[in-house]
Amino acid sequence: MDSASHSRGARGYPPPVVAMRSWSQRMAVLGLMAAFCLGCASKILNKYTSRIGTLTYDEALIELGPPNHVADLDNGGKVADWLQQSSRVYSTPSTAVVVGSWPSGVIMSPGGNIGSTPSVYLLLTFGPDHRLTDARLQYK
Repeated sequence: MDSASHSRGARGYPPPVVAMRSWSQRMAVLGLMAAFCLGCASKILNKYTSRIGTLTYDEALIELGPPNHVADLDNGGKVADWLQQSSRVYSTPSTAVVVGSWPSGVIMSPGGNIGSTPSVYLLLTFGPDHRLTDARLQYK
């Protein structure tokens, strides 16, 4: 065995492996996740905005199933929303810096970030004739 490839740190322990993650790398990963989520949601919205004036409430029920929330409007129309994408929890790795020899050295770790994306709802508004008048995405 080559002694250089198996060097030991202080007190015979192997040297630590420290993974460094920069802020820009974290933001790049989060940006890619957001772009993917928004890309999927915009396809859903385009499908329904192109059907304004033609899609009926009953057809929407057949396609999407029962809505999560529905409200009757004063003019006899309805507003309903359907969950399209649940919120997602994500985390970014923490950054660790070892100062001194391991294990007696000091490990400084600012910690990782934990966050979540909002849930995406398709909000459809139907007029008194029960035909689609508006379609939009709602983030909760």
